[in-house]
Amino acid sequence: MHGDSLVQILILLGAMVVVVPLFQRLGIGSVPGYLIAGMAVGPHGMGWIGDVEDVRTIAELGVVFLLFVIGIELKPARLWLMRRQVFGLGSAQIAITGFAICAVALGFGVDRKAAILAGFGLALSSTAFVLQLLGEKRELSSSHGRSAFSILLMQDMAVVPLITLVYVFSSESALNAGQVVMVVLEALAIIVGLIVLGRYALGHVLAWIAGVNNREVFAATAVLLVLGAGWLMEHAGMSMAMGAFLAGLLMAESAFRHQVVADIQPFRGFLLGLFFISVGMSLELLVVLQNWQNVLFALFGLFALKAVVIIVCMLTIDHPLIDSVRVAGLLAQGGEFAFVLFGLALSAGVMSSDLVQFLLVIVVLSMLLTPAVAALGERIAARLPASGKRLPSNELSDQSDVIVAGFGRVGRQVCNVLEAAGYSTVAVDRSHSLVNGGLKDGYNVYYGDASRPEILRALGVTNAPLLVLTMDDAEAAAETAGIVREVSPRTKVIARARDEVIAQTLAHHGVQRSIPETTEYSLQVGIAALETLGVEDTMLVEIENVMRSEEYRALKTREVTVAEPAAAGN
Repeated sequence: MHGDSLVQILILLGAMVVVVPLFQRLGIGSVPGYLIAGMAVGPHGMGWIGDVEDVRTIAELGVVFLLFVIGIELKPARLWLMRRQVFGLGSAQIAITGFAICAVALGFGVDRKAAILAGFGLALSSTAFVLQLLGEKRELSSSHGRSAFSILLMQDMAVVPLITLVYVFSSESALNAGQVVMVVLEALAIIVGLIVLGRYALGHVLAWIAGVNNREVFAATAVLLVLGAGWLMEHAGMSMAMGAFLAGLLMAESAFRHQVVADIQPFRGFLLGLFFISVGMSLELLVVLQNWQNVLFALFGLFALKAVVIIVCMLTIDHPLIDSVRVAGLLAQGGEFAFVLFGLALSAGVMSSDLVQFLLVIVVLSMLLTPAVAALGERIAARLPASGKRLPSNELSDQSDVIVAGFGRVGRQVCNVLEAAGYSTVAVDRSHSLVNGGLKDGYNVYYGDASRPEILRALGVTNAPLLVLTMDDAEAAAETAGIVREVSPRTKVIARARDEVIAQTLAHHGVQRSIPETTEYSLQVGIAALETLGVEDTMLVEIENVMRSEEYRALKTREVTVAEPAAAGN
């Protein structure tokens, strides 16, 4: 590797490691941290990295992975459940805000194409900021939390056509009618081909790869899927991001979706962070601050305009005023997708450097002020009559009551027992054959490694009251139990164990109760022996109840004794 390239990589990694955690600890968020880090090391800061284009070329792949993740999370069932707020409230907010800002930009002499992108780019809010604030306050299931989530969902979907619009605006050659028809037909053919391949071939390919049981190969397959779909769409004259989004949609209902997202996340996180750093490297903050009056005017104008539009849109469809004010305080800022959109527009020559600098500073400052503006919205809402309206959390996500890790004979039977009692379950297993068999029989089961925290989070462990570990691998069960204790301490864990030694080991890792197979199986063999000897049924039931009670009481005592030292050390 060339020495200069290695030095630049070290500088970028060092900036990430130092600046981003600092901003997160201050409660500001990672995105502004990336931007500040880029400003510090870029050509307009300390000048440690002079060529922004080389960094941006690689970093734009982060946008591709980001759009894939958005697509895979937009399950049709979720969209249908929230259709009125997503497509009604969300579309109205984007359209009204976008056209209003576009009109203002045109009034200040901005080019028509740039004004359109500026308007709709600033109409988007920060998904990361808003969901973090709602999650910390446990308000995702509230009525205003659902409304905010719906608007953000529509904004996420709007990113794809907006990015495509950048490529349309950047087209330098005028096409005649025949060429336009050919381009459209080629694009449609590729889209149809991707849909057909995704529906009839993708599942079989992933199943075959999963059967190899090699995590690195499966991760490489996920990356190939994203980049391959992106390349095909780019070949059709559209954007790689559009192809990645389509690939995500095709994976949305797949049993492999959680594992694919878990494998993609490291690439997405690093490359998207690199993209934000490249945007920060492009910021000429001193040049923009020379017009600080215009900056302040635009900043507070953005807050006021978006807040008013959101409140009016929500009141129009009969939302209470208190929710409207809260949502306005949460969503009045600019969002991280503005960096993506404006960065691509600058690279494509659709927006001038001065305009992009100005807009990006507005977005950065608005994100930095988001916690304060959200708190202001809460204070104003507190003075209004409370609606007392809350919605079930499962309307916002795929949460199930109980997670079953391991879907062999024991896991399947556990699901049967729980569902017979009225509890919904979601199961996960590393064996594709078991997952495929469960899906054919109508079970809610996914392919994935339950010992990975990102898989557990995707399955909803933070909201699940119970996790049942039924896998054969005692080491994996212990590792999973330990991760659950870190990720979601309130989730109770019970586990299957081959014997009492393993049961005691699991207790060390936070398992509240383990059921040794030897205890239950030996009891059943003994009862069968008595039945064969002619013991009456009533006597058999009494003996079975007493023996089971004594065995599990003794086991529970031993588990508590073993678990106490571990608990005391925490």
